[in-house]
Amino acid sequence: MDVDVPFSGEGAGEAELTWGQRAMYQAMQRERSWLPMGGHRPVPPGTTLRDVMAELRYTMERYQSFRTRLSPDGSDAPRQSIAASGVARLEVVEADGSDPSDVAASVEASYRAAAPDLAADWPMRMAVVCRDGTPERLVAVMPHLVTDGLGAAIMVDEVTRRLPTPVEGLRPLDIVAWQSSAPGARQHAAALRHWDRHASALDPSRSRPPTRRRPATASASSSPRCWPPACRRRRPAPASTSPRSC
Repeated sequence: MDVDVPFSGEGAGEAELTWGQRAMYQAMQRERSWLPMGGHRPVPPGTTLRDVMAELRYTMERYQSFRTRLSPDGSDAPRQSIAASGVARLEVVEADGSDPSDVAASVEASYRAAAPDLAADWPMRMAVVCRDGTPERLVAVMPHLVTDGLGAAIMVDEVTRRLPTPVEGLRPLDIVAWQSSAPGARQHAAALRHWDRHASALDPSRSRPPTRRRPATASASSSPRCWPPACRRRRPAPASTSPRSC
């Protein structure tokens, strides 16, 4: 079952991508992947479906990048179009006797496997897994174009606390305006000069990838190494600061 969640946020318009967004979009094209990020987590006891809907609405209204669609213009990168209002969709999944964590993992995998239409859809997909109608776990998956790991940690913290204060720092449209200004052009030129100097000093003979060494084979009696991807994904949570676009 899907539930519609209307929203209305501050700031709207159309502009080119920021430098950071453009780099991420180019990485998506290069990797042939929409570079999904996100996961699933438990919700606090007593959380209702209305609470989850309110969280989705708060997220869409607070962060411009979550209500942004891409508009191809025939160049090497599309433009971004930020909506002032719209309707987000929350998927409600009943566990039906299964472990809600397993169901949430399955929903997350399905979200990651199917790339969204970033020109027509909102970039974040969100679902709530319920047990007998009661929310148990929240699933959210979005492209790296929306935020980064640090920004996602900030978003979760701010959404959890429902901060009433405005977002700190520049928003995407503000960043584009600055990058298109004279100071932004000067910084861009200075950055190019900086890397030109460093690139000219590089020794191509030292740019070879390091030789990979095969890990030693563990004996049958030794403790198994943690090679599975699930183990490699375990990383410490990033520090909490404010969401950012670059």
